[in-house]
Amino acid sequence: MVGFIKNIFGGNSDDNNQNGGQKKQKAFYLDPDEAKTFGDIDYMRKPNTVRRSFPKSVSNPEGGEQVEEVSALEKKSLSKKKNQPTQPQPSAQSSEQNVQEGQMYSAKDDPQIQERRQSDSSLDMFRNMARDIKK
Repeated sequence: MVGFIKNIFGGNSDDNNQNGGQKKQKAFYLDPDEAKTFGDIDYMRKPNTVRRSFPKSVSNPEGGEQVEEVSALEKKSLSKKKNQPTQPQPSAQSSEQNVQEGQMYSAKDDPQIQERRQSDSSLDMFRNMARDIKK
């Protein structure tokens, strides 16, 4: 009965000290691959080739294909990139011209933005109510 109580409350005996000393002397370390919990690391490191094909469309009449070699460590693009000249939008051209001349770009100079920003008088009642709340 006394031994049972010593075991519950952590009583030390000579047998436990000798076994514990031997455990402290041996250190056990896992190598980095075994320490990680990603599953089968050899499978993850093996590069897989992924081929994606895209349908023809108005903007891309030739269609497209993208080939990549993917592994857990890196991703390589194997497909050849085609450099197609793109046409900049008209608003982007006007902003580039203003910057080239040394002027700041302003929304007032762009007629497309001016058309879009015309105020609507139907919201005046709500704007007035919002001003009254702030006061």
